[in-house]
Amino acid sequence: MGSVSWNHEWRAAPLSPRSGSQSFTPPRQEPFNLARLSVLLFDDDFHSRGSLRECLRAAGVMRITEASCDNSSVAAGFGLPSHIDVIFSEVRLRNGNGLALLKAVRMGRIRPLKPDICFILFTGQVDNALVRTAAELDANGYVGKPAAPERVRNAIMRGRDKAFTPDSARYRLVDTSVAGNGFGIHAVS
Repeated sequence: MGSVSWNHEWRAAPLSPRSGSQSFTPPRQEPFNLARLSVLLFDDDFHSRGSLRECLRAAGVMRITEASCDNSSVAAGFGLPSHIDVIFSEVRLRNGNGLALLKAVRMGRIRPLKPDICFILFTGQVDNALVRTAAELDANGYVGKPAAPERVRNAIMRGRDKAFTPDSARYRLVDTSVAGNGFGIHAVS
């Protein structure tokens, strides 16, 4: 009887004739369908929000809820869909702060959002303090402006692969003032 190896689907796979050792034959994977995702998009600039919305659609995301930071209705959880898979938030908001929003989400303060939700930041201005603060708050990714559909898609795919355990005690100590003061969120669609 010939030698076989097992792949993760538990089907026998023949050994490589050249190496004589067991080999792993990964199954063919279908590309992830981003159309199944529900994305919450925060930006208080109408044109910037529209540009990112078009990038998300071009990347394959079809379920997009948009929000701006005009008051605290979303901070209280009002107007949010019952299921969100990914949040995209501008860091520097006119009337808010994307890092403070990230901190509130990670600490479980905004229901129905889960503290370990995939949270991707975007901005046109990057500095070391901002990147360090985002990392301390377990941001799942970052997209620079101007965004492109492929960069948005890659950020979502990488961000959804990042696993961590939310740590409210650690998040409580993170200063988010590097991006501005406070936040108030309002769902617009």
